[in-house]
Amino acid sequence: MRRRSAGRRWTVVGMAFGAVAGAGGTFGQRLWDDPAFLLYREATEAMDRHDHARAVTLARGAIGHYPDFVLAHFLLGQAALALRRWDDAASAFRTVVDLYPGSLAGRRGLQTAIERGERALAADGAGA
Repeated sequence: MRRRSAGRRWTVVGMAFGAVAGAGGTFGQRLWDDPAFLLYREATEAMDRHDHARAVTLARGAIGHYPDFVLAHFLLGQAALALRRWDDAASAFRTVVDLYPGSLAGRRGLQTAIERGERALAADGAGA
């Protein structure tokens, strides 16, 4: 029996999620019409444009609509890292790990934010 590649399996999962997100048609609200998801999608587009400050604002807006939106917290952490806001990044990634303890990416992001924040403090202390 031939095994399917992991990439193909994720493509099927992505197509299924897209179908669910697009469900609703003319008379119902689609998942992507939800304010939290709209703001999240705009935040990812801002990240793609390297507009990290805008991504932070949009991710926070998404979280305001849906506080447990783990992907928005993760994106907030990524944007804060790009802006060198170490404490904000650590806080966002800590929330990711709290909401989704199995997230290796969340743990790596948290570790990165903590390490970079410590280095920045050490550099500031050495320069004083």
